[in-house]
Amino acid sequence: MSLELEKEVDRLNSKIMMLTRDLDRKHRECAERERQCAVQAEYIVELESKIETKKEYSFFDARIEALPDVFMLASLVQFKYVQDISKPNETNFKVSMAGGHYTFGKPEQYNAFIDKYLTWLEMR
Repeated sequence: MSLELEKEVDRLNSKIMMLTRDLDRKHRECAERERQCAVQAEYIVELESKIETKKEYSFFDARIEALPDVFMLASLVQFKYVQDISKPNETNFKVSMAGGHYTFGKPEQYNAFIDKYLTWLEMR
């Protein structure tokens, strides 16, 4: 009887060890998933912040667009200070302003910039 009892105890101990290893593995998997969730939560917060910033910029862009004497290139251009506008090349065009400052625009912005600038000149 004791031999059978010892075998049963060994079998149960073996099963307990297997279950303990299984439980440890599950705990590690759970901890990894929690870490991944935390990383995703940080990423979501960052994206939400970028969305809010984008909304703010869109609001300002609309206000700048409505003004007749300014245009947003790489920086804000006030038409009354424009001294020279270069022709666009494949990468950019340059707007020189009073005081030695200059800014650059993308080639796709050139037509809209020139149109608004010429309209402003014609209104003066």
